[in-house]
Amino acid sequence: MMRIVIPAAYAAVMMAWSAVAFAQPPAAANVEADAVRCWWRTDKAAVRMGEPFDAVLTCAVLETASTRAVVDRSRLDHTVMALPPFDVLGGTTTEDVVTGPRRFFQYGYQLRLLNDIAFGQDVSLAGLAISYRIDTATADGTTSQGRDQSYSLPPLTVRVLSLVAGSSRDIRDATTLTFADLEARRFRSRTLGMGGWLLYALAFGVAALGLARLYRAMRAPSRTAAVAAVSGRAVLGAAAKELAAVSRQKQGEGWTEALTARAAGALRIIAGYAIGRPAAQLDGLAANAGPGQIALSHGLVRRRHALVSAAVTPQDLDTAAAHDGTLQQVRDGLAALTVARFGRGSADEAAIDGAVAAAGPLARSLAFRYSWPMQQVRRLTDSVSVWRGRA
Repeated sequence: MMRIVIPAAYAAVMMAWSAVAFAQPPAAANVEADAVRCWWRTDKAAVRMGEPFDAVLTCAVLETASTRAVVDRSRLDHTVMALPPFDVLGGTTTEDVVTGPRRFFQYGYQLRLLNDIAFGQDVSLAGLAISYRIDTATADGTTSQGRDQSYSLPPLTVRVLSLVAGSSRDIRDATTLTFADLEARRFRSRTLGMGGWLLYALAFGVAALGLARLYRAMRAPSRTAAVAAVSGRAVLGAAAKELAAVSRQKQGEGWTEALTARAAGALRIIAGYAIGRPAAQLDGLAANAGPGQIALSHGLVRRRHALVSAAVTPQDLDTAAAHDGTLQQVRDGLAALTVARFGRGSADEAAIDGAVAAAGPLARSLAFRYSWPMQQVRRLTDSVSVWRGRA
């Protein structure tokens, strides 16, 4: 019994394996059958004798992580390409396009036919072939090169004179756009789109600014406003620099009469902006600066020179200093400087030093408050408040 069962089982297993093996074709055959596909396209379906026309050759080759079709392109360039009976006048080459498992490439040719016996006939290109091979990645990381193969190009038929070729599917001429033309148009559309949105944003900003100014002019109460030649931010920055220079000189000289005058002028300017009283400005240079004035220059293209000063006393700061410790230090420093300059008693140098030290950070915070964006926000807020009051 054992001699009969073992051969029968072995034969059954072999027959099943053979059936599976013959039922599934090898993968390499499917890959090689569809590894390369090419087609022609012309800008004209019918031409006159000697008339130049464009022909584009497009190929799609297989390119995956494990299998890649390598095409010999050395004979596809227009400088070496022969397309009898047509004459190759010129051509172009575009960059490859990779989509999924396919790599697409194109070659453009400018052709012309000169043949006195081809009138009224369909003229086809002679048989052309593209050489390629299949490279397969192996398990050890190397590449196995396949044998050289040949792909026969589909025929390209052109009707001579004004008739359409017999093999054409449509009497209308096909488009002449290539991959390069499509990419150029796509880039141009993106550039114009971004430029358009930028211009829209700019126009919207200018319109909003104009409407805001018109609204303020129509709704705000009539009043005369003094327009400063130099911005408040620049004035505060100059005052802070003046105090820093005074502090450096004081370390070596002490509080002299000249330093107390300079410190008092800078402190009055900063204190004035703190209580909403901007400094007075006059056109002038540093050589014309008087006691209590600070000379500054502002602007890159249109340079403006001004002499700024403020007439703020310690009594003007009483109300605001009661709720602000920094402003209280500035007030005490101004009082000490007034005593040092015009009084008979000794100056409180500790109060002056504290005021000078506190005025620098205060000037920087006020400079942000008096910057152009914050002023615009403040003006818009005031306009809304006036409108709500009148509504």
